[in-house]
Formats: sequence, structure tokens, C-alpha cells
Amino acid sequence: MIARLHGIVEDVFEDSIIVDANGIGFEVFANTKDLDIIKGNKIALYIYTHIFQDGVRLYGFKTRFEIKIFKDLIKVSKIGPKTAFNIINNTTVEDLISSIKNGDISYLMSVKGIGRKAAERIIVELSEKDFDMENQDFIVKNEVVEALLNLGFERNRVYDVLKNMENKTNMEDILKQALKELGK
Repeated sequence: MIARLHGIVEDVFEDSIIVDANGIGFEVFANTKDLDIIKGNKIALYIYTHIFQDGVRLYGFKTRFEIKIFKDLIKVSKIGPKTAFNIINNTTVEDLISSIKNGDISYLMSVKGIGRKAAERIIVELSEKDFDMENQDFIVKNEVVEALLNLGFERNRVYDVLKNMENKTNMEDILKQALKELGK
């Protein structure tokens, strides 16, 4: 199975991209609007590999938290990878979790392709789920480490800067502060 994919964006389509990883082109279904994907740029995605009767489909996510929510969604009865991917791409993870925890059926139904029964199933089957929001700080810091390493900073220097940083859960704030410190 493919768990993570690093490469160069070779082509961008409406709901998928071609990632060239060492000369091999992988079609990955990804949120092309949210990721600000540009042809020729480097990219790193967490991958969910879906094997079905007619082939294999790769779904790409920018964070570990997104892929975790995706995996939780496909465990819901009658929610497959296409539907779960559609939900993730048309909501924010925070709003999705909030709607599940608060039983907000109308929010889920606002996603194209999600009817009342599907929304109810998602809420019923996931409302008791611990989405582990406490560990989101850890996940966000790991995302920042990977971003900084991709920018060419040394691993030890990145870790030194991040361990001295106050705990924040906003990736953008952590990244900005880390870049300031690394630029000194």
C-alpha cells in the first residue's frame, strides 16, 4: 500500500492530479482547490489506497487528521471512499466534526450527494467517536516539521526551534513563527 507520496505535480484536473514520483506518474484524487496545487510544484500527500473490482484509486490528503477523518467516514455503513472524499472536500474538518458532535443534519445535507439518511447515519455512527482533538497539536507540529524539511531546513535545527515554541494548534501561526526563528 502507498501511505505517503512525494513528487512533482505533473498535471491538474478537476478532482485529481498526476504526481510524478521518480519518473512514475500517479493519479491521485485530491482537493485541487484547497491545496493550491500548481503544475510543476513539489507536493507531499498522505494517501489512502482504495482497491476495488475494476482497479485501484489513490486519495490524497494534506494532513494526517484529514485522512483519519476520511477513514472514520468510510467505516460508516453505505459511505464509500467517493462519498467520504466528497464530504472532506466540501467542508472543513473542524466544521464536519462540529456538525457530527452537535447532530447538525442540515450541515451535512448541504454537501452535494448527502441526503437525510446518509447524514443521519454519519451522525449516529460517529457522534460517540473521540476525534482526538487534543492530539491535533502534535499532528500540526508534525505537518510543520515536514513543511520546513521540504523547504530545505536541517532536521535538528527545526526540532530545536519547535520545542522552544509555545503550543499552538494553528499550523499557519506555527509555521510563520518557525520561519522567523530559522531565519535568524
